[in-house]
This record gives sequence, structure tokens and C-alpha cells, in this order.
Amino acid sequence: MRPYTRPRTPLLALGLAALMAAGGCTRDDDTTNRPVPEAERPRRAAIAFVRCVEQSGAQCVESSEQLGAWDAFSTLGWLAGGSPLSILRNLQRELIQHSDRNLVLRRFAADTQRLAQPLRGAECSAEKVIKLDDLLEMLEEKATSRLQNVGIWSEDLKRVVEGLSQESRGLNGGYITQMSCLREPHILYVATAVDGERQFAVGIMASLPQFLGGKDPDRRALDEARAGLTFGTTFGTAEEVSVDPWIPIAPEVF
Repeated sequence: MRPYTRPRTPLLALGLAALMAAGGCTRDDDTTNRPVPEAERPRRAAIAFVRCVEQSGAQCVESSEQLGAWDAFSTLGWLAGGSPLSILRNLQRELIQHSDRNLVLRRFAADTQRLAQPLRGAECSAEKVIKLDDLLEMLEEKATSRLQNVGIWSEDLKRVVEGLSQESRGLNGGYITQMSCLREPHILYVATAVDGERQFAVGIMASLPQFLGGKDPDRRALDEARAGLTFGTTFGTAEEVSVDPWIPIAPEVF
């Protein structure tokens, strides 16, 4: 009988070699270095930002020139759907505040800080992603037609709309991610801008007009929101309120 001798190649190595020979494990199957798909980046950025806000509030806000571009986009949204009286009364103030980049940053930080507590336990997840490039021209047209229809269109307003629209182009490559939450605030929108291959948050909103792809929460969610949480970054000023959640017309005060 021949004496037992230890195999030179460990059995585990033989097994791995067999798997690789059969095509079960090759270098091509390594996904660690594969690039992230473009549409997945804003979704991940929105989720990461919301998770960060839950823990750290305003500390998650980054200073960037694109914050001004998002503020211009938001102001256009207000012109496209806000109360005519509120626009006439507050437009100059809004434009002055918009021109102050430090104030724009502080307002974004304040919005995120107010959301920190409500978002804890809200269990929000990314539902859909909307490309901002597809919305910029549409929003300019909507703001123009709205101001014309309510009878306050002028050359000065034309220059304002054109200037805000041009500034909004700084968001090219950006997205809006719709977040659905099991608890308040139920629906949330996170705007992201592009920095190389990275997406980062530049805005957060409680609502988005339907003509831009937003949707309304159900009636129960609206009632809960009205009774509890309110926070500010929507397409309108802080003084904008609605007569009824199902009649989105702001009251006029003369």
C-alpha cells in the first residue's frame, strides 16, 4: 500500500479553479468598478440627502452656485402658479433675496433643519426621477402664459422671466426625485444638481405642480399635514395659502 501524501494544491483552490473554468466566476463578473447608471445617481443622492437630514439637519447642505439656479427655477414656479396679488406685492422682495447667495443658502439650510425631526421615522424611499432639462423650457412658457392670462404681464416681467429662465439653465444635468414616505410628510421632492459625475442636493420641497410631474397626496395625508407639519420650500412664498386643499386657489386680500 502506498503511503498517503498531502496534495500539492489545496482542495479549495482546485474548487475555485473549476468554477472559474466553468465560467461561474470571472474578472468580467466583478461589479465593484462598474459605473453607476446616470439615472441612478440622483436617486441615490436624494436618498443619501434625506438620510443625512434625518441625522444632521442643516449640516447636510452644501454651498454651491447651483443653489442660485435652483432658487431661480423655484421663483419661476411661483410666477407660474402663485397668487397674482402676492406676485405684485412680493416680487421685488423675492428678487432682492434671490440676488443674495448667502440668504439663498441660509433659507435652504433652514428648510432642511425644519425637516430633520419629521423625517425621523417617516421611512421615505425614492419613487421616481424627473430630469430637469425637460422642464426648463416648459416652466418658462407656463410662467409667461400665466402672467399674461391674469393681466399683469409687462416688459419688466418679461425681463424677469427671461433672466430667471436663463439662470435656471445652470441646472442642466440636474433632477428632481420624488420621495414617498409612510408617514408625514408623505410626499417629498429633492432637487439635485450635477458636479462632474456626482449629484448633490440643491433644494427640497413639500410639493411640485402637476404640470411639472408632481402629484398630490391622498386626502388623509393632506389633513394630517395641515394639522401638523408645515414647511416652506414650495413653489410659492411663505404667505401663500390655499382656500382648500382641493381648490388650489390662493385667497386675494385687497
